[in-house]
Amino acid sequence: MRSTFYGQFVLAGLIGMIAAGCHDPVAATPGMFEAVDGLAAPAAVDSVEAICAPPAGWRAEPLKSSERHRHQVWISPSGNTAYGVILMELPNLAVLVGPQVVLERGFLANMKRTEGRADLIGPIIQDDKLDGIRFIAEGGLYLVRGTLMKRGTRAWCVYAGTLLAHRENDEELRAAELARENTAINVSSDAATTAPAAATTQSEIVCPPVYLSTTR
Repeated sequence: MRSTFYGQFVLAGLIGMIAAGCHDPVAATPGMFEAVDGLAAPAAVDSVEAICAPPAGWRAEPLKSSERHRHQVWISPSGNTAYGVILMELPNLAVLVGPQVVLERGFLANMKRTEGRADLIGPIIQDDKLDGIRFIAEGGLYLVRGTLMKRGTRAWCVYAGTLLAHRENDEELRAAELARENTAINVSSDAATTAPAAATTQSEIVCPPVYLSTTR
């Protein structure tokens, strides 16, 4: 009995330690992010704890949020294409599962609830450079080409989405995918007040921001 109790106590402690790790966002330092042709200047979006560079000229929609998620989206001039970032707050025990479980039980379950269906198109791809996964999902309204990264009890989905009812605009879709690939997660805008540029380098960051681009 004592050994069982001790084992449960140790397990609970380990879960707490893991859940606490890699939670606080890393401060973005000046010069940390570079401008990309066709995209707006990279800027911190603290609501989703990411550095975002949406396609130039796209409009930001009002933040959508609940107790468990925050969702920022930018809409193209045609209104048929979107670039978005979703930050999901997960239950404590979710620290023990991988991003595929979060995709299936979180993102896809919500898509099915709101759009009537949620079908994966092709396989889920593990991307070691992201420390996450890539996927394509089709709902009742949208086709989403996304990435999902999980850190402790939080997860980010970054996506390029198109309306199924309209023909895809290739130029807009390329712009949304470029923005997705140049998004950094787990980052805040506190650098100017919390840390000088020289004090926070990639090698010193314990839980570094994640660049989605596989070319960086």
